[in-house]
Amino acid sequence: MSSRCLQLCRLLLLLMAVAAPASNARAQDDDGGTLDVVEVRSDTFPRITVRLNAVPGTSAQAAGLAAEQFRVFEDGKPLPSVGLFQLRGVSAPATVILAVDVSGSMADQARLPHARDAAKRFLGQLRPGDRAAIVSFADEVLVNQSFTSDRVLLTRAIDRLTAGGETALYDALSQSVTRVAQVAVPNARRAVVLLTDGEDTKSRTGVGEAIAAAARSDVPVYTIGLGSASGAEVLQRIAADTGGRYYHAPAAQDLATAFRLISRQIGSRYELYWESRVQGEPGRDVPVEIRLAADSGATTGFTYRLPTFSRMPRVQPAPANVSQALTELPRAVPPNEALVLVVGLLAGLGVAVLLAGFTFRVAGRRLESRMAVYLAGHVSPGVASSTASAPLLSGRHAGVNPLTAVSARLAARLLPHGLIRRVRRMLTQAGFAGERNLAVFLATELVLAALLGTLGYLLIRQFGLNQRSPLFVPLIVLLLGVIGFYLPYMWLRRRVEARQRMLMRELPDALDLMAIGVSAGLSLDGAMLEVVQKWEGELSRELNQVLNEIRMGIGRRQALLNLAERTQLDDIRLLVAALVQADEIGANVSETLNVQAEQLRMRRRQMAEELARKAPVKMLIPLIFLIFPSLFVVILAPAMLHVIQTLRRFSGGGG
Repeated sequence: MSSRCLQLCRLLLLLMAVAAPASNARAQDDDGGTLDVVEVRSDTFPRITVRLNAVPGTSAQAAGLAAEQFRVFEDGKPLPSVGLFQLRGVSAPATVILAVDVSGSMADQARLPHARDAAKRFLGQLRPGDRAAIVSFADEVLVNQSFTSDRVLLTRAIDRLTAGGETALYDALSQSVTRVAQVAVPNARRAVVLLTDGEDTKSRTGVGEAIAAAARSDVPVYTIGLGSASGAEVLQRIAADTGGRYYHAPAAQDLATAFRLISRQIGSRYELYWESRVQGEPGRDVPVEIRLAADSGATTGFTYRLPTFSRMPRVQPAPANVSQALTELPRAVPPNEALVLVVGLLAGLGVAVLLAGFTFRVAGRRLESRMAVYLAGHVSPGVASSTASAPLLSGRHAGVNPLTAVSARLAARLLPHGLIRRVRRMLTQAGFAGERNLAVFLATELVLAALLGTLGYLLIRQFGLNQRSPLFVPLIVLLLGVIGFYLPYMWLRRRVEARQRMLMRELPDALDLMAIGVSAGLSLDGAMLEVVQKWEGELSRELNQVLNEIRMGIGRRQALLNLAERTQLDDIRLLVAALVQADEIGANVSETLNVQAEQLRMRRRQMAEELARKAPVKMLIPLIFLIFPSLFVVILAPAMLHVIQTLRRFSGGGG
C-alpha cells in the first residue's frame, strides 16, 4: 500500500513538473491590456484629469478605446460616467529608433539571430506612414539606417548586424534620444526601443545624464533585458523615468513577445476626466482605482490630494506602481459669464465710438473742401488729398450698399492716397469709371484680404503648424492678407493691358472711317458720331464719351485731351495732338486722319515683326527641355535596345 502511494506521489510530481513550464509559457504569451498613469491634475477641482497610457487587450478594437471601457473607483465608490479624450492615437504617425546591443555576448546562444527576427517582426507591425531608424552599439554607437519608412532598407540594416566588442549602453541611449527628439513631425509619436543583454561597460555618458535628456524631450524609452545578466534595475529605472516600460526576456525566443507588446504600448495616450464627488478636509489623500475592460483585466491605482487653493500646490510623492511623478499644475480660475459679457459690451462700445469718430472727421473734411472751393475758387493741396477718397465715405453718394461703403472706407484708410488715385485712374483706363466701381474694388480688396488671412489661420490650426514659432502664425496671416489685397490689383492691371490692346487694334480702322466721313463733308464731330453708331467696341465707347462731354459744354480740345488722359496710350496722344493742331491752324482734317491711320498701321506692323522675331527665342526653352527629349526617346530608344541586346548576346556567347 505504501509503495502504491509512493508511486502516485511520484506521478503527481512529474505532472506538476510538466505542467509548470506550460503555464509559464502561457503567462508569457498573454498580452493583456496595460495601464500607466503619467499625470494627475486636480487644480480644477472638482474636475479631475488623468493622463495615462492605455493599451487594450487582443480582444479590444484596434481603433482605440472608448470611455465605456474604463471603470473608475474614487474613494472606494464607482463613478457612473467618465469622459475620455485621445491625446495621441492610432491616426498619428510613429517615429521609432530601434537600438540593438551587438556586443560580443550577443553571439552566445544564438541571441543575435533571434533579435534580428524579432526586430523584423516589430517593423512589420508598424504602419506604412511610420518611420524607424536602426542603431547598434558595442564599443561605439553606429547608425545603421537613418529614419525611413522603407521596410526593405530597414530589413537590410538589421541583417547586417554583427556581434563583437563591449557595451556602450548609456551612449546609445543618449544619442538615440537626441536623434528622435530632433524629428519635427506634427503630432508624431516618438519612442526609443532599447535591447541589451548586459550592463554598460564602455560609455562616456552617465545613466543620469541620458535619462534626463530623454525626460526633457518627452521621449519614452522601452527597454528589453535579455537573459539574467541584463541589468534589470538600470533598465527598469530608464523606462520608469522616461514614461516607457521595461520587458524581461529570459531567453532569446521570448524577444518576439516583448517586441509585440512594445508595438502595442507605443500606441495611444488618453486623457480621462470626471467630476469628483468627494467631500472632506482639504489636503486629504483620495485613493483612485482605474480598471480597463473586463477582457483585459488591466488596473492601476493612485492617490491625489484635495487641493487647498489658499496655498500653492505641491508635488506629491509618486506611488510605486506609477511610472512618472504625479504633479498638480497651477491654473488660473476662468472668468465667470457676467465678466465676459461686460468685457464684450465694452469692446463693442469702443469699436462703435471709433467708427463714429472716423465718420464725423471725414464729413468735416468734405465740408471744408466744399467751402474752400465755394469761397476761394480753388482747393488747397491738403484738402485735395483728403477729397481724393471723399466719395467713398457715403454709400448714398457712391450708389452701393452700406456694408460695401463701410468696407471701402476702411480700405481707403489703410491705403495711401497716392495708391487710391492710381487705382481710380487704372479703373478709368479699364473702362470702369465712377465712384461706385472704385468703392466695390476697394471693398473687394479688403474682403479678399480678410478671407485669405482667416483661411490661412484655420489651415495652420488644422495642421498644427502654430506650435513652431510665436511669429509664424502672424507672419503667414499677414502675408496672405497682403496677397488678398494685391490679387484685385493684378486683375486690374491685366484688364487695363487687354483694353489698351483692343483700342490699338481698333484705332486704324476707325480713323479710316472718320477720314471717309470728313471727306464726304461731315465735321469731325459728325465723323466720330458715325463711328459710334456703326462700330461696337471699346474705341466707340471712348468716342461716345467725347461726344457727350462736347454736348455738355466742354470744348472739343478739352474733350480730346480727356480722351488721351483716360486711355493713357501714346498713339492716341499723338492723334489728339495732331487733331488739336489741325483744328487750330485750319489744316485738312481728312489728310491728318489718313496720315495718322497709315502711321498706326506701320507701327502695328513693326510690333508684329518684333513679336515674330522674339518667338524663336521664347520657343527655345520648351524645344530643348520638352520636345527634344521626347524625340530622342522615340528615335534612339529602339536603336539603344537593339545595341543592348546585341551586347548581351555577345557577352553570353563569350561566357
